[in-house]
This record gives sequence, C-alpha cells and structure tokens, in this order.
Amino acid sequence: MTLGIVLFGCQTAAQKQMMTMNTTATDINSRAQACYVSLRQDEKFKIVSKNLHLEPHTRPSLQTLANPNFATDEEVEVIYAFHNQQQLCRSIEIEAASKVHPLYAGFYANFYSQIDEATVGLVKRTTNWGNANRMLQEAIAWRAENETKIERAITSDLEQDHQAELAQRTQISEALQRWNYQQQTLNNQRAMISATQMQQHHNTFRQANCRWVGASLNCRTF
Repeated sequence: MTLGIVLFGCQTAAQKQMMTMNTTATDINSRAQACYVSLRQDEKFKIVSKNLHLEPHTRPSLQTLANPNFATDEEVEVIYAFHNQQQLCRSIEIEAASKVHPLYAGFYANFYSQIDEATVGLVKRTTNWGNANRMLQEAIAWRAENETKIERAITSDLEQDHQAELAQRTQISEALQRWNYQQQTLNNQRAMISATQMQQHHNTFRQANCRWVGASLNCRTF
C-alpha cells in the first residue's frame, strides 16, 4: 500500500492528508508483514508452509502448483489453527487500512474472502494443495491489480481536492486585492481633503491588509 501525489505550493489540507496517509500506510505494512512473517515461520504451522506457497513476492514452483494431494486429518487441524492465527494479522491490516481510506475495508474483505475460499476447499477436501496454490496466486494477482486502482482513485480525489483548494485560495486572494484597492482608493481620496476639512473630521480611517501566510490568512490593520 503506497500512495503518492505530486503537489506544490503551500500545504493544503489534501497535502497534509496525503502525508498522514503515507505515514499510516507505511506503519500498516510494517506491522502486518511482521505478523505474517512470524506466522509463516512458526514451527506449529510448518505443514501449511510446506504445502502452501505463502510468500506473496515470489512465484510457487511448478511442483507446488501440481501437488495432487488433499489435506490429511492432521493437516486440516493445522490449517484451522493457522487460519485462526492469521485472523490476528488480518485485523491489524484491515482495521488500520480502513483508517487510511474507507475503500480499503472492502478491498481487504474481498481479498481475504478469496483466500478463505481456498482454505474452505482444503478443509472440506474438495480442493487439493496444487489447486489451492493456484487460487492463492489468483488472489494475489487480484490484489495487485485492484490495489493500484484504489490508490489511483484516492490520489485522483486528493489531487482534485488540492486543486479546488488552490483555486479557492486564488479567488480569495483576488477578492482581498480588490478590497485592498478600494480601501487604498478611499485612503487616497481622504488624503486629498484639505487641511481644514480634515480638522472637521476626527475619525481615523483604518485600512485592513489580509494575505495568505502559509496555509492561513493573516490580517492586520493600520
């Protein structure tokens, strides 16, 4: 899960949101992957690790994909135990990812469902180890494709938010400039009044000057 957006100028809310999302996404990946790695390396689940290709960044061997054997009673029990422990890793992943963006909740639910379909086939013995590995590879491919789509959708939304905020700032700045111009015009007109007339009017004309400073508006009067 890696999000990227090219933004410029003073930080907008969209930029700050993207920075927060990237930080959160990095943290999610670190914690979730640490959980999964620990699970795969656990000696209690070596039967599962031996028969299922669980490393998402490498492809399984042809022998693994062609394994015609079905899970034994002992292996089914280990599969159940492995699945239960795997839910802990999933909870870390899906709960944290949904905080990055709600779209990820549905994304991970769909991904886990595909993996569990293979698990169900194994414990019911309607799917052999080879077919289960092929199902896992299809799920991983689905994840890669759809994760990219979600990231593009989120980035596009944030870019639009950023551009909209920049446009609003431009409009506000133009309005402030017009206001400052009118105030200066009034001030200049006031200066043209004769000294006698000025003595008759003791009200001080104040001018407000507002401009963007970073991401906030700063006004002063003089």
